[in-house]
Amino acid sequence: MGTAGTISESALRELLDAAVRGKEIAAQFFQSLASAVEDPQLRRCLRRLAQEEWDHRKILLKHRRELFGRNEAVRPARGADRAPVFAPLARKPVIGTVDDLRLALRTAIRTEQEAHRFFAEASRTFDDRAVKVFLRILAEEGLAQVDHLREALTLVDAGLPMARRRRVAVARAFGN
Repeated sequence: MGTAGTISESALRELLDAAVRGKEIAAQFFQSLASAVEDPQLRRCLRRLAQEEWDHRKILLKHRRELFGRNEAVRPARGADRAPVFAPLARKPVIGTVDDLRLALRTAIRTEQEAHRFFAEASRTFDDRAVKVFLRILAEEGLAQVDHLREALTLVDAGLPMARRRRVAVARAFGN
């Protein structure tokens, strides 16, 4: 797979290294969330998200090895600075309330949306069709994760009868 685009081979390597690190960060974030919730359905959803991120990481590593050889190791991670798109997920979430969980899920949604934009934009910087397609697939994976995260947010909201009653009361107050 050539890299005869407007970005050098080292830039592609750095992009893949950042993506690998980002997937690690996201997987750890979702696993932390899963550990913090009691609802079995929500826990399964969050564990599935974590597993998908680890699976995406494995795919990235495989493609990286194909491009740069088996002996070329992923450059050492230096935290979120190696994956700036995923920086909001780099700190372990502290979930003490339902609102904390909602905030964490919304942060993850925004982060996955940003990852989608990042990889979609990166795909436009390469002339090599295979690289473009690969980066577009990464972008679409971000949107799929957004759908799963919205599902998790729906589960959080569904498990809170007080929240539903408040929404109904607000709707009645405004005549909706």
